Amino acid sequence: MEKETNEILSMPIDMVNFSARACSRLKRFNVNTVEELVQKTEDELFYRALVGRKCLKEIKEFLSEHNLHLGINLENSDSSD
Repeated sequence: MEKETNEILSMPIDMVNFSARACSRLKRFNVNTVEELVQKTEDELFYRALVGRKCLKEIKEFLSEHNLHLGINLENSDSSD
């Protein structure tokens, strides 16, 4: 992955310009970084974390701006350069 992408992934959720409601729901669902966020699916956020449609749209827009999306499997990615 690119350096910029790694910097975004390591960002704490608090540092992203999400609404207070979105931040609160994500933290309750134990999502503290963008890296943890992208590994969740839309269904997990909507049905298990109880993130509403507006918050979900906000999250997806942020990820899209950074060429990321929900449901990424990072377990198999090579972290060594």
